[in-house]
Amino acid sequence: MLNDLLNLPFTFSEKKEIEQHVHEICLRDGITESALFEQLELSSMNVSLPVIRQKIHDARFPLLAAKEKAFEEWKHALKLPPEISLHHAPAFEKDWLEVKIRFKNKGELQGIIEKLQTIQDSSPPSGGFREPG
Repeated sequence: MLNDLLNLPFTFSEKKEIEQHVHEICLRDGITESALFEQLELSSMNVSLPVIRQKIHDARFPLLAAKEKAFEEWKHALKLPPEISLHHAPAFEKDWLEVKIRFKNKGELQGIIEKLQTIQDSSPPSGGFREPG
């Protein structure tokens, strides 16, 4: 099954990543490749390449995947305008957020500042960001 998967048009580095992740998951969980592909619903091969990689990545790093999902849900709930983008530290290794803003004039900046207040007032995802001090 893994050979069939690796015959798809992934780059060399993507194939190595998939192969390594599948091997590590199977060792960690004590399951076969076939059982893993069944569990991830990849046995039909009617799944896009990015979805295949994401499913395998999420299975390899379930805690990270859960944190990313909670962060994305929280960010979506904030209903940020396209002029504001919000990002977390890579792999949530640090307790900071990065906010990027785009504005053309003082009026747009004032509106963005008001919207940023909603971020401050909202609750971060569980296991999220610590209060200073």
